[in-house]
Amino acid sequence: MRLLTFVFLLMLSVSSLACKQETKKTDTSQSSQQTSDFEKIFTSIPVKETPWVLDQVSSSGLTSFNQDLVKTLKLNQLPSAAEQFKYYPLGILEKTKNYISVLILQDYTEESYVWLINYSPSGELLDKLKVYYDNSEGSVWTNAKLEANNIVLNENTIAEEGEQSTLSLYHINEKGKFEKEL
Repeated sequence: MRLLTFVFLLMLSVSSLACKQETKKTDTSQSSQQTSDFEKIFTSIPVKETPWVLDQVSSSGLTSFNQDLVKTLKLNQLPSAAEQFKYYPLGILEKTKNYISVLILQDYTEESYVWLINYSPSGELLDKLKVYYDNSEGSVWTNAKLEANNIVLNENTIAEEGEQSTLSLYHINEKGKFEKEL
């Protein structure tokens, strides 16, 4: 009788362990599917060779993201995100196991922004940095030199006092966050 009880408890334990393993596999596979679907968005976007100087952009010849992708990529949450803006993929700066850095052009007839946006493999927007700005008046502009995980920003303003320029150095940490160095 003791042997029978022991065998029964052993079988129950093994069965319970197998169920836990199967549940864990299902959770992992769903997470993996979500990651895979998100990464598919970027398969047609070219990886940019660095260093890359971003001092002039154009949407000519580019295909804009549809509204579903704008929402998925959370581009409608960017500063100055009005309905008239269109969004274009410019390139991928870097892919790591923790994040992917994507350059996105936010364009309108009178203003152009380029954002360097870091996403987690599952699609979470980790951080963003404006690396280019130009307006039709020409009194304010930003350009950048981009390397794998270092960005040199040059922000310029023309005012009554003359032209003012500010240089800043940013680094992307291992978690995909921008850290200002200079």
